[in-house]
Amino acid sequence: MEGEGIQGLLRDPQRFRDRVVERLRGGEGELAEKMRLIREVGAGQEPSSASAVLVALEFDREKREHVLILNKRSDRVQQAGDLCCPGGRLDFGRDRRLARLMAWRMALLSPHRGLLRGSRHERREGKGMVRFVLAGALRECWEEMGLRPWKVEYLGILPAQQLQRRPRIIFPVVGRIRGRWQERPNWEVGKILRLPVGAFFKPESYVIHRLNLPRSVRDKFGVDRWEVPGLSVQTHGGEEILWGATFQILLTFLERTLDLPLGGIHPQRTVERDLPDHYYR
Repeated sequence: MEGEGIQGLLRDPQRFRDRVVERLRGGEGELAEKMRLIREVGAGQEPSSASAVLVALEFDREKREHVLILNKRSDRVQQAGDLCCPGGRLDFGRDRRLARLMAWRMALLSPHRGLLRGSRHERREGKGMVRFVLAGALRECWEEMGLRPWKVEYLGILPAQQLQRRPRIIFPVVGRIRGRWQERPNWEVGKILRLPVGAFFKPESYVIHRLNLPRSVRDKFGVDRWEVPGLSVQTHGGEEILWGATFQILLTFLERTLDLPLGGIHPQRTVERDLPDHYYR
């Protein structure tokens, strides 16, 4: 799956950045439609079903490879122990204000200057909605792990993800971290991990994740276990498994930007785990 062309692209920060911008250009189209749906479901109240996450890219200059920044959820939050992109629930008041404050400074760093600046006469939908979702994702990154918004260059947006087992829509935005930053994980984050992008191009990285469900979850969904595809993430503390919505978001990102051949993924190994009773609090 991994060829010299992909390896060379991942070792070149400028070429990879330009490839991502080119492949994700115009992806803002469905954002307004999805947000209208959320407003209808929320019946005028702040919709808890809308979240924004950052697909955070960073270039490791020592190893000369691109990595994805992931959080491991702490035991104090729902879905404890899962790996996820940094981000969280949108706040329709704070994130609108933050979007206005950030617009000009963010635009100076981004290839989408016109999109991020906007104008006094723009409609509420469209460009303003992109800035709003980006602001929400960056606010959560600052709160969760100390990543300051102006350290991130916005590169594009991915299709919204509708969760299967929970009434929530996730809006993934893609950004590149520029320069050094100091990690400051808060109480929601167990630890911060760096996953090499190249791991997705190694067939041996893929697994079947077998999750044995506790009674509370079995009663809720009517099944004893879930078997889902996932990716093995090697860390200093052992092996973590990336699965679920975050796994799907990252597969979509790599399929669109690096032509990851999803049809060629055939996991040969099964990793079993008991889902904790408090997984859904």
